[in-house]
Amino acid sequence: MKKTIFILCAASFFACGGGSKESETKTSGPKRDTASGIAVKTQSVDSNMTEGAFVARYPNGVIKTRGEYHGGKRDGQWTVWYENGQLWSEGFYKKGLREGAATTYYDNGKKETEGSYKKGEPVGKWMFYDSTGAKIKEVNLGKK
Repeated sequence: MKKTIFILCAASFFACGGGSKESETKTSGPKRDTASGIAVKTQSVDSNMTEGAFVARYPNGVIKTRGEYHGGKRDGQWTVWYENGQLWSEGFYKKGLREGAATTYYDNGKKETEGSYKKGEPVGKWMFYDSTGAKIKEVNLGKK
């Protein structure tokens, strides 16, 4: 269960890789995993980014992904938006690994998942919500 949640919740951030300081990427947009209903986002990007700010945009100019690289690894806050500009996910990295709070949202703005990471692994309490914002599940993944 822990591994499944990690894979599904982290997909938004692992899918947003390197590139130039401002990069156009091709993406199919958020899709739902049929088994879990959790949103999974995939995209193809250039993997040459090693240092500095990363910004990817949709063809319409709306920012898709924003974050920072330090020493060739993600570091600090990373944020992803839907093509309509609505927030899709936000979370933090430390030396390339997920660290701290992570949240994903439905395209209607309602919270979808909320939890925390420590050294790249999901930990503590994870909350799951339906598209109306009602809590549907709570999972405890152990120590924070």
